[in-house]
Amino acid sequence: MIKKRLFRRIAAAALCVCVLLCYVPSALAVRTTPGIISGEFTYYPSGEWQPETDSFFYSDAYFARTGKAPDPHLRSMSLILALTTAKLERTEDLLEKAGFSAKDISAEDMDGSPTCDTIGSVISHKSTVYGEVIAVAIRGVNYGKEWSNNFETGADGDIKGFSDAAHRIVNRIKEYERRRGLHGAKLWITGYSRGGAVADLAGKYINASLADFGMTADDLYVYTFEAPAGSAERTGCENIHNVTNPNDAIPLVYPEAWGLSRSGVTELLPADEIRIYRKELTLSVTGLGLTNRYELIPGEDIWTMPTKEISPAVPLDAFEREFAAWLSSGTGRAEFVRYGGDIADLLEVFAFRGLADNARLTMFMSRVMTKMLSAATISYIISLADCKPGSEKYEDALDKLTDRFYTAMDSTERGDLITGEEFDAVRRAVPGVIRFALPLVRGDLSSEHELEFFGTFIGNLETIVSEHYIQKVFALVKKTDSYYTDGVDIGARTSEGTFGDVTDSERNFCRAAVTTAGDELARAVLTADELAELNTGSNVIVSLSASESAVRPEDKEALANALTAAGRGSRVGAYMGLSLTKKVGNTVRRRTASSSSPVTVTIKVPRGLLNRDSSVIRDIDAVAVGGGKADFLPCRFDSSSGTLEFETDSFTFCALILRDRPAVTDSTDENPPTGE
Repeated sequence: MIKKRLFRRIAAAALCVCVLLCYVPSALAVRTTPGIISGEFTYYPSGEWQPETDSFFYSDAYFARTGKAPDPHLRSMSLILALTTAKLERTEDLLEKAGFSAKDISAEDMDGSPTCDTIGSVISHKSTVYGEVIAVAIRGVNYGKEWSNNFETGADGDIKGFSDAAHRIVNRIKEYERRRGLHGAKLWITGYSRGGAVADLAGKYINASLADFGMTADDLYVYTFEAPAGSAERTGCENIHNVTNPNDAIPLVYPEAWGLSRSGVTELLPADEIRIYRKELTLSVTGLGLTNRYELIPGEDIWTMPTKEISPAVPLDAFEREFAAWLSSGTGRAEFVRYGGDIADLLEVFAFRGLADNARLTMFMSRVMTKMLSAATISYIISLADCKPGSEKYEDALDKLTDRFYTAMDSTERGDLITGEEFDAVRRAVPGVIRFALPLVRGDLSSEHELEFFGTFIGNLETIVSEHYIQKVFALVKKTDSYYTDGVDIGARTSEGTFGDVTDSERNFCRAAVTTAGDELARAVLTADELAELNTGSNVIVSLSASESAVRPEDKEALANALTAAGRGSRVGAYMGLSLTKKVGNTVRRRTASSSSPVTVTIKVPRGLLNRDSSVIRDIDAVAVGGGKADFLPCRFDSSSGTLEFETDSFTFCALILRDRPAVTDSTDENPPTGE
């Protein structure tokens, strides 16, 4: 009996020890849901120097699904990992909390001495039941002089500054795998802003050589945030998720008109619409009068540029797309290659400094500009606006304008407003910046409102810049994640979902709208996986956006060749950018460049393109352009209502083609001869 009691006591004690051994580690890991590790991380909000603390949620199960499927939880965790790269110790702390190897972290270019040739990154790995997972965080915040590399575009191909950095990242991953025998591991790559652009291209290069990594496309999980476009091809890799705030202007850099995009699928965050007023800068000169187009009567050396709001208010995202198209129409990639370094040098003088430092620099530049505002300066600008770029007169006026700026700088009291190094940097950058900006100024002055694009951009600069702030993007990302909103996870519903088209045609250029509807539209635009989610309860919405746009020179050439080959004697009336997005359940909106079958789009043709000459009949066609190709689309034009209906399976760019032919006059007599 005693032995039995003793045995029971020993067994009970052993059981207690086992329970404690199982319970204590899980309690220390702060697990809130089976398989979920929860904790806190620290990051630095944009424009602030005080760190913020928030929660993270990590699970190995994020890597059980294919990397092609967007995961709201992995999306949030990816952004969190990217944001910690402002300081290496923050990244190391987060990875250790998530169970990644704390002793086997590879950090490169993460010290305090970034240059134009560095790219900060942190790599670690973790063994999971789903296989080895390698985490790669690419620095896109607090990266110092790496800033200037953003402006190294190269004449063609992928953006050179991003591409060079992406190749370094890919080589670092290969070396990390080689040293640790991790060939075939799953890859989780993330980056914000510049880091996002590098991550996007790294994902593109890895997708092109999956065999070298011993993996499939399902094993790659790339999440980028607010990434500028850097890819010369639209690869549409489904395992690259380019998450963007639709109100942020940074993802529009570099422009589509240069043939650039991101390599993956664009997913738009659920941001509220922001409306801004266009602003017009009108040149007013006091005491000056023009005797002709080239000469001025000197008077008081005072001129001002008052701002006037232009009603009605317009959506911020629509203006930013229009602004990007205008910039690319005023200057090309070749010009940017020539002057991008000067722009970077000038911006670097003002970048990565505190408010006090920026205030003193701004005060100095303001005093320089005040001295620039004179009759002589205006005469040079008028000469530049009136003569052909590259001509002798143009070059002479440009040299005089540059000398005028130098004189104003040299004669301005520096005091403690600008250091010698900063002063020299501005002087070196001025000629290139002026040469780059002048075609844009000329183009803006020729618009209906004087300097409307500059005025609107500068007048709303604070709003535009704040939409790129990491705290804003983080707040939007959390809205899509049920761990932060107490919402229902994707796939949790079992009833059949609903499908709808939520296009706001009133906001679209030409009031563009999709007229294909119901099941036919769903089958055309949704993938098999998305249709399955719709059938198992997820609600799905699609939306078409259209804006007046510019296209690449090679696309214009392809269109000209297509028109010549068709013998239509036609001309281009307008270029229109088309964008089709879809949202499945709680996911962010995803942009798709094509549909599996054609859908019908109807537009209201602008009045300026309609025929006003009774002697001719005008037909209007639609042509899909992109990738150096141009294809005529099936069209139906109703001249009485001014509407054009066309079928397309491409949602990139479209050209409206005007084709005039003589009106046929009926010369038949009312009483024709009978032959008698």
